Amino acid sequence: MAGDRAEKGGYALVAQFYGGLVRFCLSGNRGKGHMRCKEWALVPGVYVYSGSALNGLAGRIERHRRVFLSQGIGAHWHIDALLSLCGSVTAVCAPSEERTECKLVATLASDGMEPVAGFGSTDCRSGCAGHLLRSVMSPERTVEAVARAFRDMRLQPYVCGEWMRPRSGSGL
Repeated sequence: MAGDRAEKGGYALVAQFYGGLVRFCLSGNRGKGHMRCKEWALVPGVYVYSGSALNGLAGRIERHRRVFLSQGIGAHWHIDALLSLCGSVTAVCAPSEERTECKLVATLASDGMEPVAGFGSTDCRSGCAGHLLRSVMSPERTVEAVARAFRDMRLQPYVCGEWMRPRSGSGL
């Protein structure tokens, strides 16, 4: 878990996704029953979500953990819909006073990761295709690539959370 509750910064969630349709819905029209939904058909694999937590890394990472564990938190962001469908997640935090998600996305994309169009970037002011990227590497190698990208940004990354669940039907 992130150390100081008030520590600001960027983070990445490296998630092992089993594959399928990720559907995210919000009630539109100020809660008058109209639903707006987005869907992404994602192949199984490793994905990296890039975000910033300028109100505190610890609280944001804890919220993502609770969503992953399905502890009664409703979907607020696109990543919430994905986390509930993942088998494992490693959170990498990097303390910073500035937003880091767009720089991290650009660095990882230049290293060969592919952005998922429109995922997690609806409020992006930098024109990112998406704040979720698909990695062709193992989860461990992807965590290393994320840490290296943060270090290239002159930040000091650390693993601030790891969550895992047994795969359905695995008999474990």
